[in-house]
Amino acid sequence: MRLIVCGGSNYRLTHADCGRLDALHEAGGVRTVLTGGAPGAELGGELWAAMRNIPIRRVAIASVGQASPLSKGLDLAAVADAVAVFPGDRRVQALLDDARAQGLDVHDWRKIAEEQRAVGDLIRRFCAPGFFARAAVAPAGSRR
Repeated sequence: MRLIVCGGSNYRLTHADCGRLDALHEAGGVRTVLTGGAPGAELGGELWAAMRNIPIRRVAIASVGQASPLSKGLDLAAVADAVAVFPGDRRVQALLDDARAQGLDVHDWRKIAEEQRAVGDLIRRFCAPGFFARAAVAPAGSRR
């Protein structure tokens, strides 16, 4: 399968995201990963592919201010079979809409990725030094 990986420029793929991509690769045999080459999720997808010796193809991007830069003027069905979507902005949503309209298989992992990010943030706060530190308690009858 030819897989487009897209997501926000501030999103970093996690181990769980790579695990989902691995499962997709095992199930459908990813032959090529396509991205726009943007930082964040797309570069993470390229790194994932490179580590598995999967060819990477960068697709030409229209100007950044336009909606759906990856798919602007591009017949997605002619270059890809599926899309893996990670959290991002409205441009990611526009690409997702284009992919669905053109009949590509869509793997929308935005919600699960956001939930895992929230759990990770909670765990980091919980495990932070001093989280369980209590305020000093003065002995009974003493003044502070």
